[in-house]
Amino acid sequence: MSQQQKSLSAAPESAARTVAPEPLPIWFFVGIILGVYGVLVVIAGLVSGDPDTVLGHTRPALWWGAALVAVGYLFVAISRPGPDKAEYKGPGRRVQTRPPSFPVATADTPLAVEPDKGWQVLCGDTAHWRAGVYSPELTSADDIEELERHDCPELFLLMDGEVTLLVAEGEKTRQIELEPGKPVLVAAPHSGFCPKGPHTGRAFVVERDSFDTLYQKVSEWTARSKA
Repeated sequence: MSQQQKSLSAAPESAARTVAPEPLPIWFFVGIILGVYGVLVVIAGLVSGDPDTVLGHTRPALWWGAALVAVGYLFVAISRPGPDKAEYKGPGRRVQTRPPSFPVATADTPLAVEPDKGWQVLCGDTAHWRAGVYSPELTSADDIEELERHDCPELFLLMDGEVTLLVAEGEKTRQIELEPGKPVLVAAPHSGFCPKGPHTGRAFVVERDSFDTLYQKVSEWTARSKA
């Protein structure tokens, strides 16, 4: 595989969206190390007895060991794994997309677009961007039950047919009819439909290779604006 092909290669689409565990902070391990050292110091103090020093009768090893254990416990308690404080606690589900999130693609060659497929990732640049074709199966706004919102914008450009986006704006929703040659940058909660029938329209989509997506029902998006 050439160097250029390597830059365009990645995992298959089925692996594009996975929930990645939150990495443990370094202070979690610092706390564990301090705790272990503290226990060892306490044990050494108990085994060795009173040292032959001015303050030996105060058993300094026990105090220092206990202090290390306490500080270690504090670090572990603060940095231990737990729910994301910034995560929305209401209804809906969150999905993470992490690089690489697109299939292997050969450069300087037309890419194959599968017919009657709602979303197909075509190619990308690892840790930067990816591109795909969006062709909704739904045929009207009334069919849409759920909207999605990324934590970054994505670009839509109509390729052929008709595709309409449904976006949530405050307490209401609005329809955006995509037009040829007029790209639309979407940051709001959204979904789409093909008014002429399932998969009768296609839009070219460009988005990041790493982002989080929140899925909620249409009514839940508008209800959040009222709160």
